[in-house]
Amino acid sequence: PTPQPCSLKEFTTQWRTIPWGKAEKQRLMEEIRNLKPPQEESPEFRILTYGQISAGKSSFLNTVGSIFQDRLVSRAIVGVGSTSVTKKFTPYHLRDKKTGSYLPFALCDVMGKETRDGQGTLPEDIISAAKGHMKDGYEFNPASPLKHDPSEKPPV
Repeated sequence: PTPQPCSLKEFTTQWRTIPWGKAEKQRLMEEIRNLKPPQEESPEFRILTYGQISAGKSSFLNTVGSIFQDRLVSRAIVGVGSTSVTKKFTPYHLRDKKTGSYLPFALCDVMGKETRDGQGTLPEDIISAAKGHMKDGYEFNPASPLKHDPSEKPPV
């Protein structure tokens, strides 16, 4: 049998109007270019991507890079499978083709969350990354979380 389209109003009526177009894209890109971290000593925002394996975290990073380079970019390795492709904490600093400078943020890729015990990112590691305690290139170990000195001030 052929599935029938949903007849519920919530699914057939547009719930908001979004003015997608070249002018709106340029406006949004300019707004992103002009973002400033709230603390002067912080050189950039760091945006942490986290989710299930094969959810599209690395693909998202590549997509954002492609938008600002105005060409296809594939810096983060992507894949689909039963285990995470990303093994290290990797911040991606994205260069803006229009200005030639780096965007005011880094997109940080992490190992995916897996459903099996002893696999994937540990919650403690995500907390360490979010608090700024994780060094670039840290290799995730599903058997043991990152150890850090609580008295040590996280890097800016």
